Amino acid sequence: MEPSNLTFIGPVCLLAAVLGVGTLWLWPRLAGGGLKRLGARTLLLGVSQVALTLAITLLVNRWFVFYNTWDDLFGPVRANAKVQTVQPSRGKESTLTKLVKRTTTTLGPRHPNRPADPKVDGRVDRLQITGATTGLTTEAYAYLPAQYFQPQNKGKRLPVVLAISGGSGPSDDKLAWIKQARLPDEAAKLTAANKIQPVIYVMLRSVKGLTQASAPPAGGTGAEPPDGPTGRPVGTGENGVKPPASAGTHPASCLNLPGKGTGQALDFYAQDVPLALSDLYHLPNDHKGWGVLGFGTSGQCAARLAMTGSSRFGAAATINADFDLSAETPSPLAADETPGRPRPGDPFGGSVAFRQQQDLFWRLEHMPPPPISMLVWVGSDGRRVQQSARFASLAKAPMQVEKYEERTLPPAAEGTLGAWRGQIPNVLSWFSPRLQGE
Repeated sequence: MEPSNLTFIGPVCLLAAVLGVGTLWLWPRLAGGGLKRLGARTLLLGVSQVALTLAITLLVNRWFVFYNTWDDLFGPVRANAKVQTVQPSRGKESTLTKLVKRTTTTLGPRHPNRPADPKVDGRVDRLQITGATTGLTTEAYAYLPAQYFQPQNKGKRLPVVLAISGGSGPSDDKLAWIKQARLPDEAAKLTAANKIQPVIYVMLRSVKGLTQASAPPAGGTGAEPPDGPTGRPVGTGENGVKPPASAGTHPASCLNLPGKGTGQALDFYAQDVPLALSDLYHLPNDHKGWGVLGFGTSGQCAARLAMTGSSRFGAAATINADFDLSAETPSPLAADETPGRPRPGDPFGGSVAFRQQQDLFWRLEHMPPPPISMLVWVGSDGRRVQQSARFASLAKAPMQVEKYEERTLPPAAEGTLGAWRGQIPNVLSWFSPRLQGE
């Protein structure tokens, strides 16, 4: 019995209740002086308080999933595999145990009248991922459908979708896709009804949930940044070396921003996460087997991942997203500012060309369209409706964009992932025919 299992929590809560009632019942009978009565009252009070504290702690742990297993509490459990990745930048080795740590949870779909069975219900794993190239880390949850564990599917590579939460509050929590959108439950129902194919869903937080580790496990920091107006890479110091990122810091946006230390969030989602997942699970090699889904502030992130990384992702979906670059970065250069001159707080170091490359509208207007399919689902917010309409109108073959407006949600609720729960089955159904397993 694990610490988050009701079969363990239930008896502990019952014991705490019995001890509490027993303490109230025995307390008058133990009144009076004498060491024996004093000792009995002290023991009775101490035992009841310990039981009550333990019960409350277990209930809080079940809700927030701090420790899902005893091994998670008393000792780490790592995946039983060994994969070595060598980065050409410094030649340092990175093993799987440094990239991802996996623990099973009880967060997956389950029938109330029988024990959970991965071959019937699927399973949700908790993952601690460290980027091999960026050094960024995050906690993620992977829903593996029942078909992943069934013997007849041995050797098959099921499609996978990265789902990135966004917004604020519960909508951008590490469990948002599970508790707000109920994504594993909806996927299990649709798969059991043969309405969608079995797909693995990896649920992550936005860039707010990414943390810089003390050092990248494989050295290096991803692709070389473009040169700035001084001839040095943008954001580097006088000696041409990027300032190191401080451990514990977070990226500010879903972009690759040279010289910003934690400014490699895009590479983390596009390179590090697929690398870690492919080492851990049996996943497709072709981009047709990979999709990405983004909500709110991560909607633009999902679109950018697919548009700049079509060799990895073949399909993308956005929910209630902004497509204007100003949602990720400071406003563009004003008319009286000199192009090429860095402004305080400008993440692009004054480089107009670099800024344009990150602008999705500019890419659609001036660069060859990527061979991807994209779903754009927007609420009634006028600004987002206009941006999504412009985005869809600029798309050209081989890129395909489908746009839908959701007018049934109150404007105040559109920014919460829980309010979009009713549309999650439609999003999953859209992904299904556009992803291919192997």
